[in-house]
Amino acid sequence: MGKGMNMNASKLTGLLVSLLALVFANVCCAAGDEKPAAKPAAAPASGPTYDTEPAEQHDARTLKGLQVVIPKLDFTNLEFKDVVDFFRNASSVNFHCNWPALQAANIDPKVPVNLSLTNPTVQKALELVLQDLSTNTKVTYVIEDGVVRISTRDELARNPVQKIHPVGDILAAMAELQPLRDPDMKHCFGSNGTTRPVGTDDAAPASDPKFELVHTLMDVITRTIEPNSWAPAGTVGSISFLNDDFVVTQTLQNQQQVTDLLSSMRQSIDKKRIAFGLAVVRLDEGQNVRGLRTALAESKDIAATLQQAAGDKKASVAVDRCRIQQGFLTRPVQLVQSGAENRSYDVTVTPVERKSDGVLVQAKVSSTWVAAKVGKVDKDAPPVPIGVSDKDDYKVTIPPGGFQLIELIPTDAKGGAAVLVVWIPKRP
Repeated sequence: MGKGMNMNASKLTGLLVSLLALVFANVCCAAGDEKPAAKPAAAPASGPTYDTEPAEQHDARTLKGLQVVIPKLDFTNLEFKDVVDFFRNASSVNFHCNWPALQAANIDPKVPVNLSLTNPTVQKALELVLQDLSTNTKVTYVIEDGVVRISTRDELARNPVQKIHPVGDILAAMAELQPLRDPDMKHCFGSNGTTRPVGTDDAAPASDPKFELVHTLMDVITRTIEPNSWAPAGTVGSISFLNDDFVVTQTLQNQQQVTDLLSSMRQSIDKKRIAFGLAVVRLDEGQNVRGLRTALAESKDIAATLQQAAGDKKASVAVDRCRIQQGFLTRPVQLVQSGAENRSYDVTVTPVERKSDGVLVQAKVSSTWVAAKVGKVDKDAPPVPIGVSDKDDYKVTIPPGGFQLIELIPTDAKGGAAVLVVWIPKRP
């Protein structure tokens, strides 16, 4: 019986093998030429992501969010923590409150806040709320890595931080505001043509202007922002200069004030910037300025018209100088020409202020010349008198695209006339 059971088991095993082979064959035949199913796509590799954006850009974006205007703000016994949530939602900015430090100063998250304003920015409303809470302890905020941190002033001052503040653009603007020489004038007016600082002595010894400007700007910062905190008298703040940057060690709040002060300076500089055109045109003897005035009045681009005339050898005019001056309001530009045969002029042009209809420009002119001789010259005749002009009453408002002609040397002078052209370029 055991042998029969072994045979049956053997047959059963063979039958199962055959059945499996048949099933496998049928599956392969049914598949035909179809391609095997594609393997599922591998899941993306997981790993940490890194924020490579500079902290200054985070802070700038946060500051921009705080400028959101709230049409109507009405807090009536609203808990402080809910007020913070309101500011967070209104500005889409991250807020963090140091509740342990605030509660140590008896400022509870549930303290009621009452404030009613129309069209305030989030920043202004936040400052007023913190001001109302500062009854016994100063409560303030700073922006750090894009986060608005609210805490007590003492807590924020415990750990000074180091920040780099770029100031190269401010130093460059300060240098432009200095009455420095214009190196281009020598080439424009010839070997004797110069510009000089208004009210300064040509013989004054030269010094390093950038060194002086750096220390001037440092002095403004350290005298304006918590003066007693800076070294050597203070123990918190320090400031140094490296590669057009200020490296500042200060509390977070004072760092924010440094940033705000530099930003205000940039805005002030931009408001004072102005572009105006200056050209000195020489006319042949006997010519008047009427033709020049007509040509400029019909021109769509005064600078291009004058430059074209300067390059035309057949033209009856010569252009000594023609450029768009990138300057500042109230900052004078002085043109000096001391030529041969008692022919010279000294001009100071000052863009005074912007007005609704243009730019108010003031010009002071001093010039000398020799009158042209007519007929046969008698060597025994007395010298031809020298003309002198000294006027300081040129004051005119020039609209964008407009110009003003100012006579430097009259048309009856020996060698012809000289005219100063002042214009305001059209706004883009």
